[in-house]
Amino acid sequence: MQTLKRPVLIEIDLKQAEWVIVAYLAKDPNMISVIEEHRDAHAATGSQITGLSEDLIKEESKLLGHETDPDAIERVRASVGGSFLGAKFLPRTMSIRQMGKKSNHALNYDMTANRFAMENETPLSESRLIVEGYHKGYPGIRGTFHAGIRRQLEVDRTLTNCFGRRVRFLGPWENELFKKAYDFLPQSTVADCCNRGLIYCCHHNATAGVLTPQTQVHDSVLHLGRYHHPSELWDPVQLCVAHMTPELTYGPYTFQLECEAKIGYSWGEDHMLPLPLDSEESFVRAIEELEKNASQ
Repeated sequence: MQTLKRPVLIEIDLKQAEWVIVAYLAKDPNMISVIEEHRDAHAATGSQITGLSEDLIKEESKLLGHETDPDAIERVRASVGGSFLGAKFLPRTMSIRQMGKKSNHALNYDMTANRFAMENETPLSESRLIVEGYHKGYPGIRGTFHAGIRRQLEVDRTLTNCFGRRVRFLGPWENELFKKAYDFLPQSTVADCCNRGLIYCCHHNATAGVLTPQTQVHDSVLHLGRYHHPSELWDPVQLCVAHMTPELTYGPYTFQLECEAKIGYSWGEDHMLPLPLDSEESFVRAIEELEKNASQ
């Protein structure tokens, strides 16, 4: 009889999910084209703000990573030649892609330049340019998404997400109320998608205990995988992904979110490796590589 392998942690998360939902709520053609053309959303946003090409932004990201030292960043950019000279704006304390990522995570919900500066430790003058550039590149966020939320609040102060979850927003009629309302549709939709995967695995024991849910964190579900051979994990993971990515409908758009996965023996970004979901062969190979590295 085969013995069980060392248990592994598998984290399945929804890829850039809130940003995708906001794109369709905003009916913003620039955002939707990024999604439907399968482009890097963070590089695309960096391009909208700086005017530089997405390819150059991705190249810079590989060179800089998470570097925050302004002098080191300037040296790297200088080493590439004159490629950055035509930029409308360049962040001094992060790569352009990192700036795009932080913008995508924060600015859909009307974060101010002051708060962006404080949370990301950027000069206020730069933060103002980032916020201005973001909304200029994606005008549907304020013009359609935010405006539509406020119109609905004027009717009955109630919002309903695509799963039928309703929330009534009470309190003073001011920006803080509006910001909470802007959060609701994207964030509740992501949570409900994750909960679908979590509930499925709990109720159906996800294939005889091979994949056991451990926790749900915002846009991801963490599982403990037990197996004799890596292929035993393929179907349970695929079933969880399927339940986390139902068809969603907002306005005229019906769409699905995408999942990505990581695997490791310890939980955390620095301790886990990408787990391919495109084919069983690459999926199994990744797990075997993890086992091999652990045995060395």
